[in-house]
Amino acid sequence: MAKVNEKINGSIVLPSLSETSRKETFATKDKTFVFVQTLSYLVTLLFSVACIFPFVLIVSSSLTDEKSIILHGFSLIPRKFSVAAYQLIFNNLRQIVGTYLVTIVMTVVGTIIGLFLISMTGYALQRPDFKYRNIISFYIYFTTLFSGGLIPFYLLIR
Repeated sequence: MAKVNEKINGSIVLPSLSETSRKETFATKDKTFVFVQTLSYLVTLLFSVACIFPFVLIVSSSLTDEKSIILHGFSLIPRKFSVAAYQLIFNNLRQIVGTYLVTIVMTVVGTIIGLFLISMTGYALQRPDFKYRNIISFYIYFTTLFSGGLIPFYLLIR
């Protein structure tokens, strides 16, 4: 057993735990740690499966015959294998490329126009000598508080 107050180089050293109580403490912490870690892994696994499941279902249904989906519904394992959906896509490749091109152009142009308008509005509103600063600021803040669908939703529910 360790002495209660040992002095080493003028410093008081508090007594340490005995070897048996030290092992019990680590064993208890290890069991708790293993339980929490196992529970964390299980929750993460369930969340991962819930996120991946829709993608697997989409790929599986794209490889299933259309008539089989109509008759039996969706399933993870295709009942009747078919690549007809991919043949349809690759036969109309020009249309697919065109739609992607429209999407990319609209995204880039919309981003540039939106950034330009927001930057110019921000510059005008930061100037104290701008005459309509308070009116435009109120309009922007008011529409931020009440989203566009709030009033129609209220009218629909009422």
